Parts: sequence; C-alpha cells; structure tokens
Amino acid sequence: MMRLLFWVLVALDIAGLLFFFVLGLAAAGSTRTHPLTVALLMLALPAIPLVLAIWVFARSQSPLWRALSFALVAAPLAITVAAQAYNDARISANSNAQGDLTFFEQGPQRELVEAIRRNDAAAVSALLPRANVNASGMQGMTPLVIALRQLRATPTQQDVLKVLLEAGADPNKGTPYERPLEMALQTMARSGPAPVALLLARRADPNVRNTSGMPIWFAAAGHDSSVDTMALLLRHGADLHGTSAKGETVLFYAASASNWRAVLYLLERGAPAAQGRSFKGLTFREVVDEAVRERKMRDDVAGRKTDDDGLKEVVEFLRRQGGAAP
Repeated sequence: MMRLLFWVLVALDIAGLLFFFVLGLAAAGSTRTHPLTVALLMLALPAIPLVLAIWVFARSQSPLWRALSFALVAAPLAITVAAQAYNDARISANSNAQGDLTFFEQGPQRELVEAIRRNDAAAVSALLPRANVNASGMQGMTPLVIALRQLRATPTQQDVLKVLLEAGADPNKGTPYERPLEMALQTMARSGPAPVALLLARRADPNVRNTSGMPIWFAAAGHDSSVDTMALLLRHGADLHGTSAKGETVLFYAASASNWRAVLYLLERGAPAAQGRSFKGLTFREVVDEAVRERKMRDDVAGRKTDDDGLKEVVEFLRRQGGAAP
C-alpha cells in the first residue's frame, strides 16, 4: 500500500512540475526570460530532490530512509493542503455572516467597512474614533481603498471618501495593486474630478509608481481624460519628465490613447518630446508620424477627413520645435 501511494504522489509531483513549467514558459515572453532559465529554475532544480527520493525509495531497504523519501515526495501535497486550509481559515475570519469578504476580522474595523459599503457617511464618522482609518487588513486592504472601490458602483456618492480623508486617511497608502489616486483617475469618467482633487488636496503623490513601474498620474492620459485633470495633477507636482519602467513618458501614453488635446497641452507645458521610447522602440516624434500616416490612410478609405482632435496642432507644434512631421 505504501509503495502504491508513493508512486501516486510521485505522479502528482511530476504533474505539478510540468504544470508550473508550462506556466513559466508562457510568462517568459513578457518578462524576457530565456526558456533555458525557466527550465533550470522551474523544472531541473525542483526535480533533483524528487529524483533523489525516488532513487532512495527504490534502492534502500532501510525503513527510515524509505520513510524519509516518502515524506519528501509527500511534502508538496502536504504544503499545498496546509496552505489552502490556512487561506480558507483567513477568508472565513475576514468574512461577514453573509459570506462577503470584509478584509477585517469582527470588530470596529469590520463595522467601518460595512458602513463604507453602505455609503453611510454618518456611521463611518461615528465609527472612526474606535477604528483605525489607516489600518491594513487582509491583502493589504485599507478603508480608503474600499471606499474608492465602492465609488465604482456608486460614483456620485462621495461623502464617505471626504469623511475618511478629513479623518486622516493616508492618500498614498493602498494595496500592492491598487493606489488611491490611480483608482480615482480610472473612475473619473463616471465619478468626475472631485475624488482626484480631494486626494491631491490631502497630498496624494502623483509620481508614485504602480506595480508595472508606471507613475500613477499617467492614468490621466486616457482617451476621455480632460486637460483640466492634467493641469490639476501638474499643479500638485506631477513630473513631466517621469518615465515608466520601459522608458516611456506621459506623452507616449496620451498618444497611444489618441488623446491629442492632452498631448498638445503637455508639450506646451514642457513635456520632453525627445525623451524616451515607445514599447516598439519609436521616439515620440516617430509615434506622431505613424499616427499621421494611419490617419491619412483611414481618411483616404473613408473619403473624408477626420474631425480635428488636436493631432494637427501637435504636428504643427513639433514642426515649430524643429521636428517636422508629414
């Protein structure tokens, strides 16, 4: 029986190794990792103890050595089961009676979360003396991030956000994947500029980088973002010379969204047209040239000119600066 169970565990270990190896290969392209490096780190090295355990189990007659090899091949499954049990226990402890994840265990912090989700500003204000407005719960969640998540569902109800910020909520404290100012910029099309202004007034830093290495204020470069938002961010310290981890300035993000009004505004405020490269390796002037050519092709096919959206003014600005575009 022990022998059969041993080989079943070996089969599960091999299947797990191959699964994570395939995932590693799939991610290798985006991270520019060589496939041989993936094979070494995710297949060859983890296979060494497995091969050793198989060799010991097959060759040794010692009950102790066979038990140790059995424990070695059982370890991945045991660790997985234990980790899942621990995670389930944490989720249960951080969920309410309805099974909704609240990110905090029972007490004032959970009551605060529930009040935020109800958009009950009065209850939030009453709970703050007993709760920590900057506490971090499960997954690094904070009351402010929860309020900004709620804003996606109820964009016009912003009183809770005001109460939290007035109580001292840190506008720069978020989860590893959610920064308050970036969240406010992403929902601005529905919630308007007020949440962004509130966060900036409380010293939110627009130059903090997100997990992809992009300054969070670049989120204001989207197609529907207004020049007024850009102006607000610049007044609060947004760095025109800042770049993403790939070397792109905000001009590249605005151009990729065809937000040419924002591009022109940024250029007029001193954004460096000669700085950085796009993910294709193009300079900003080359990006504009490409956009002009694509615009001309579309207009020729449609038999009409595209409504002016600021691209012509951008071309003229660059021409005046000594970088003529077609």
